[in-house]
Amino acid sequence: LVYFFFLQAEDGIRDSVASRGLGDVYKRQEYALPADLKSKDGYISFIKSLPAIDDSEVFGINKMVNAAGGVTDSSEMLNSLQILTQETLAGIVKAEEKEIAAKAKQLATDIPNGFDVDECFKKYPYNQKECMNTVLIQELTKYNTLLGIAKKSLGDLQNAIKGNVIMTAEIEEVGESIRKNVVPRHWSNNAYLSTKPLTSWVQDLRARIKFFQEWIDKGTPADYWISAFFYPQSFLTGILQNYARKNNLPIDSLAAEYSILPDSADASKPRPEASFIYGLFIEGAKWDKETQKLTEIDSKYQFLPMPSFLIKPTERKTIVIRANTYDCPVYKTTQRKGEMLSNGQSSNFILSIPLSVGDDLPSKHWIKRGVAMFSQLADQLAQISSSNFMQKKKKKKKKVLCVD
Repeated sequence: LVYFFFLQAEDGIRDSVASRGLGDVYKRQEYALPADLKSKDGYISFIKSLPAIDDSEVFGINKMVNAAGGVTDSSEMLNSLQILTQETLAGIVKAEEKEIAAKAKQLATDIPNGFDVDECFKKYPYNQKECMNTVLIQELTKYNTLLGIAKKSLGDLQNAIKGNVIMTAEIEEVGESIRKNVVPRHWSNNAYLSTKPLTSWVQDLRARIKFFQEWIDKGTPADYWISAFFYPQSFLTGILQNYARKNNLPIDSLAAEYSILPDSADASKPRPEASFIYGLFIEGAKWDKETQKLTEIDSKYQFLPMPSFLIKPTERKTIVIRANTYDCPVYKTTQRKGEMLSNGQSSNFILSIPLSVGDDLPSKHWIKRGVAMFSQLADQLAQISSSNFMQKKKKKKKKVLCVD
């Protein structure tokens, strides 16, 4: 069986060397192709000579995956230790009860109040030719539900610790979650998908609320923070629906064209019926602003921010299929997995955006790299990328000072 699979893999290995630019990796002795490709003993001998831990580049993956994997393994181990030493809130000493009560009080202060949806509806009423009004009201309603649940559970927890109300299982779970710095299950069941710890989750929630409050106060924005939406798909559909109704076209005849403007382009130039989105991160590659193509990412980074995308509704029959593009999947979180919702959409996958690639690094290269974009990062992964980015900036700055 081993002999059979290695025969099947032989062509794939040779193709990887040519397409991925991994010749240097495979030239190393431990990854050299077996000298004896004809006998079973030759393949078995080759298998035994392979290193116990493979280099990530052998699989076409960025080296930072090793660091990210280590962080993930460490987090899972620490979470497992927490479960082993888990205590119920009723058994926590008074000092811990006071600490949890203080944290609950601070969280109740940090979490913003809900929106006045009725007043907002007066300012942004239902309009067939402005679907963004409907999208806004739907988002505000979802956030109000989440904020109301969070505020109420925090108040109940504080009262339960004081002995004013009964300590139910749900209230106890909220206290345990605060102690462990994780988002309470009752909150996450009514929230957007996220992998952040509680403190960062609250900061992210505040940023989202601020985005929508500015929308209410200042009018429909020119640039949309795609990460702020409960349902980004509804927002993207709204862009197409606006165009369809203004031009009396069936929405099924339209598709969105995504492009990244070069630095030389005037971003302030009016673009009727087009919208900008920002807030995406890319893993396993980076966007070259000069060539306007995907290129290899520095081995020190796993994630990098992407430039803003221009979304332009276009009739399908007029769209010219671009050659040399990679359909890059976009997810909400780095888990790259989700559940099928009642509307047939994934809870995590958003859409695919075609990105230009070069002849030397075609689409299949980036498929093997596992390149994808995300609307938010887990804290640990964001810290890895940001710390490396800041170190690089400091080195560049130091180098310039030396030259001067």
